[in-house]
Amino acid sequence: MSERCRTRLVFLLSFVRACGCFGLCLLTSLSARADVDFYRDVYPILKANCLSCHNKTITEAGLNLESPETIRGGGDSGPAMVPGKSIASLIVHAATQTGDVVMPPENNKAGAVKLTPAEMGLLVAWIDEGAKSSVRQTEQIVWQPLPAGIHPIYTVAVTRDARWAACGRANQLFLYDLATRRLQTRLVDPSLLPAKGALSGGTAHRDLVQSIAFSPDGSRMASGSFREVKIWKQAAAVTPRTSPLLPDATMSALTPDGRLFIAADSEGTLHVLDAVTGSTLRVIPDVKPAAKSVLCVSPDSASIAVCTAGATIGIWNLTTGERTGTIADPHGARAFVWSRDGGAIVIAGDDNVVRIWKTSATDSATPRELSGAKAPITTLVTAVNPDRVIAAGEDGNSHVWNLEDGKLLQTVKIPSASALAVSRDGKILAAGSPPGQVRLFDLATGQQIVELTGDADSQARQAGLSWDLGARQLDAAYHKKELARIAAENKVLEEVLKKARETIATVEKTLPEKEKAAATAAEAKQSAQTAVDALATQLAAMPEAALDKQHKEALKKLESATTQAAVAEAYLTSARHHIQDARGEEQSATAAQVRNAESIKAETEAVAASQTAIDQVQASLTALKKEISERKLRPLAVCFSADGATIAAAYDNGELRVWGIPSATPLLHIPGSGPATSANIVSPRDGLFVSRLADGSLIEINTTPNWELERVIGGDSAAPVFADRVNALRFSPDGRTLAVGSGEPSRSGDVSLWEVESGSQIANWTDRHRDAVLGLDFSPDGRLLASGAADKMAVVTDIATGRQMHAFEGHTHHVMGVSFRPDGRMLATAGADGVVLVWDMLLGERKKKIEGWTKEVTSLQFMGPGANVLTSAGDQRIRIVTDEGGEVRSMAKLPEFMQSAASDALGQIIVGGGEDGVLRVWDGTNGKELAVFAAP
Repeated sequence: MSERCRTRLVFLLSFVRACGCFGLCLLTSLSARADVDFYRDVYPILKANCLSCHNKTITEAGLNLESPETIRGGGDSGPAMVPGKSIASLIVHAATQTGDVVMPPENNKAGAVKLTPAEMGLLVAWIDEGAKSSVRQTEQIVWQPLPAGIHPIYTVAVTRDARWAACGRANQLFLYDLATRRLQTRLVDPSLLPAKGALSGGTAHRDLVQSIAFSPDGSRMASGSFREVKIWKQAAAVTPRTSPLLPDATMSALTPDGRLFIAADSEGTLHVLDAVTGSTLRVIPDVKPAAKSVLCVSPDSASIAVCTAGATIGIWNLTTGERTGTIADPHGARAFVWSRDGGAIVIAGDDNVVRIWKTSATDSATPRELSGAKAPITTLVTAVNPDRVIAAGEDGNSHVWNLEDGKLLQTVKIPSASALAVSRDGKILAAGSPPGQVRLFDLATGQQIVELTGDADSQARQAGLSWDLGARQLDAAYHKKELARIAAENKVLEEVLKKARETIATVEKTLPEKEKAAATAAEAKQSAQTAVDALATQLAAMPEAALDKQHKEALKKLESATTQAAVAEAYLTSARHHIQDARGEEQSATAAQVRNAESIKAETEAVAASQTAIDQVQASLTALKKEISERKLRPLAVCFSADGATIAAAYDNGELRVWGIPSATPLLHIPGSGPATSANIVSPRDGLFVSRLADGSLIEINTTPNWELERVIGGDSAAPVFADRVNALRFSPDGRTLAVGSGEPSRSGDVSLWEVESGSQIANWTDRHRDAVLGLDFSPDGRLLASGAADKMAVVTDIATGRQMHAFEGHTHHVMGVSFRPDGRMLATAGADGVVLVWDMLLGERKKKIEGWTKEVTSLQFMGPGANVLTSAGDQRIRIVTDEGGEVRSMAKLPEFMQSAASDALGQIIVGGGEDGVLRVWDGTNGKELAVFAAP
């Protein structure tokens, strides 16, 4: 046995005698093992039991145990260990609890426990072998599948325009379309697909999704998990398909599958073009459509029907270009449409009669006639379940007939309907009418369901103005509050001045008397002193009892005179001090009044400026609403999406509008490119429209655009970019910067900034917090970044300089979230201590403590442009309070612990999620539940 091992055994034997905790098995294994490696063998022991209190951030007693170098450096009590001499090392005595220092202490908050005999053996062996340094190997994570049934929602987010909501469930990321109130997609990282080429089964992250944030414009979304951030980008919703196709065409049509575009030129020739490439596939000559005719394509996209100049309706095969049928039309076709099965053509004549012609009919065939219309028919549409025909008349009545027996089923009042469409399931009728609205009707009852108005651009403008108005009103309220505060302060100052001046006047009246009394007392004292001095001189020259008696009596008189003089002087001094103090208060109060007068002037001007701005914004809102109401647009075509979730309309000014049906929300707007007399819109598949613009070009409108993984920051790189879980994400107001909050629990709190476009790091602050960062928010001007962490602190950093501006300490537990008020003057923080604190950013101090939660407040956000704060909490509530503490609304008695809540820019939509994995959507204005999305 080597001398080193013998020394070690001697120590361990003595240690066994002292502690009684080692056995022969341990001693034998230690004598036989290879050199102990610090990072392989010792570091895991220290990490589990010591590093929570002794690390680079939290250095209790000045001791950092993270590396051999810092252990050698020691702390307040000197070196923690002596290389080669474990028996003389402080860390060993502390860990064995045989010295003055006992580690870990009993009932510690970190949950650290006493080292086991095997762990002590490794520590002792490492020190006795010289406490050598070693190379720290990057921890290789071995990923395991998450257990089935793990689906809590820890984070939610919603876009500023309330279009998209996202939540994380386990390691999956779900995106919901709030306009259609449907699951849009489950985002998947292609590298995490279970097998190459697989189309399903992948995930967004390997570990739980801890944080989500949308960019201000809603085009990007960031998600955070263990040691990584992923940025997802939304594809374009509108895609040009072709350049202008036959811009001089007299009429045109798209096949329902969106693959072919058919147009008639002025010579009466039909051109069949590929609707994707724009190339001409075939030409059908000598068709000669009638002047008022339209082209009508069969439901299977195989044939086209044309009302020709010869008072017939001709049918052509689009693949071969051959004419396959002719229907006589002596009554003049005002409108016509194919039946949904393609077996008939329905024609509305000039005589107000609707006729049904079999597509195999000849000139001598007799059609079925549908009567009941009292006025010329403007447009027709067919429906299924059962097969029906709907015709809109100029008298404002729309008639519904059964296609099979010709029975009139009902009449629906639809004023001035210029375009009709029916959902594919045959349940909903859409009617477009001037001045531009689209109404939806339940075909079973004939009752109107909803009216769709406005467009996405106008809505965005109106939302922007509404936000601006709210922000201006918040600003005005702040300045009015300041005026009220100054007015109250001035009242106090008036009282101070009044009392000071009264004091000065009162004391000044008594001052001459006190001065005279003091002078008289001083003279009496001096006379008494003179008498004492004279008698003392006589007594010294001729000591006699009589003189001694006189001297003693003179001394008593001097003592009395001295006391009276001191009292009189004290009264005089006190009076002068009273006057001096009162004049000081008078000067301070007067100076404060002067300052307040200046502040009142400034605040009054600010209120006036805010009111002027409010008036201007209100005028702009009024003008916009008037502009919208005065638009006189005639819908030329309406079309349901294949899934019935959205609807598109084309107008006579060439513009296109798309709405989400369940929410009646405008989704997309294509401005008009010029006057139009006809329009083509088809929906080949769910969420997709293909339309021809007025200039002849074709576009695709995807109401459910794809979201693709754009970039990964961190992940399985050799050197971890983020220490642990990414708990917080926030885009800057301009969308160019992404703030990331992470950190190793109980050891570090990291805040970093990243450039969104390039993915490069801009800044990294590891000294802001001592524990994991849980919340982030940018100030409205983008100059400041607030961070909240498990160290109970909220910190505000100046981004340009990296300087810490404020460190707010007030919570007694984790700070779970932070949010700036829209004017940047206040910061709200949510605590696991069940309170919300509001901090004054101008004064740098706490303004308000808001209570009322019985468990952790897990998230918070200022709602809209005002002072309302949206919170989620473990007490099964989504709660809205003002920053003054008043409760606005509470969505209570939810099934589970709520982990996160978020709202759109105007506070009109709220989403929240919690432990039950259900994403809930509420109307932010009244608390009504709008949708519930359970875990798939």
